Amino acid sequence: MKTRIYLSGKMTGLTREEVMYRFAKAEMELRHQTGATIVNPCRVWAFRCPRFYRIMEWLFGKSNAYNLVLLYDLWLISRCQRVHFIGPDWQTSRGAVTEAHFAQAARMVVTMEIYDKNRKKK
Repeated sequence: MKTRIYLSGKMTGLTREEVMYRFAKAEMELRHQTGATIVNPCRVWAFRCPRFYRIMEWLFGKSNAYNLVLLYDLWLISRCQRVHFIGPDWQTSRGAVTEAHFAQAARMVVTMEIYDKNRKKK
């Protein structure tokens, strides 16, 4: 069975383009390095269909809509063997921290992107 790696990182407060770029870059690098199947949350319905998410917010409230998406993400993680955290700011994300606790409780392999503060952005 091929290893499945879930990508986790900060999304809230970043532009949609920045989130998609960060996650796509990490997905491509990890796939190249490991040959694993990468589970990218930017490719699931909640992120790809912002109108549907806004309808969920209207129906259930912002907090409940967020929690439903996070619950779905935790289910996705439960189907993986590893969680990989991206970006220097993932620890400031409520969702990513929740995913880290879940992965730790499930005794999953957790890896993190190495980030050099002195490296200039391209």
